[in-house]
Amino acid sequence: MTHGQDRQRRRQRSAVLTVLGLFCLAALGNVAAWVPQFSRRSALGAALASSIFAAQDAHAQDADELKRMRRLSDPPEVVAAREAKLEKEAARLEVVAAEFKNTFKTLAAEETEIEQRVEALGKLKEIVEKERKLPEGITRDDVVKGVRAVKFNIGCVKDKVKKDKDCKSVEKGYMKLMAGIDNVSGKGIVGVR
Repeated sequence: MTHGQDRQRRRQRSAVLTVLGLFCLAALGNVAAWVPQFSRRSALGAALASSIFAAQDAHAQDADELKRMRRLSDPPEVVAAREAKLEKEAARLEVVAAEFKNTFKTLAAEETEIEQRVEALGKLKEIVEKERKLPEGITRDDVVKGVRAVKFNIGCVKDKVKKDKDCKSVEKGYMKLMAGIDNVSGKGIVGVR
């Protein structure tokens, strides 16, 4: 939970305590009508005082929490190094996503030969296994729909996949790619030892 969220929660808690104090005031007001030693003013004063003390306590806790967070925060040079590393990793992931998309374009191009399509499927599988995931913004369903469209465009449909040697090699590459994706996403078949 961030410091801002914690502070907001404490303020909400003090507001709730104030409302509860006012409800108690109303209840004590009714009791005050029955018990002569309580006056409505003293009940109101007690309820308001308790809500003010609760709000001050919450404010003091906020100040203590802020001091604690400042002690625990990283030095500016560590934060800067972390941000630089994150920016470098984001740039690298963009390059990986671009490589994946370009390889898929090669796979889908009309002029691409069957051998090149099989190589493209193998390269896609290598990218997925190296990164241990699909690139950001690309889902398994996207890959399935894309490869099925490619197979349809080259005529590898229905029983032709089993009969035609070229379609068989594309199907085999596709199955290996899907197995690689399922393996890194944890959807693969669990083996028995």
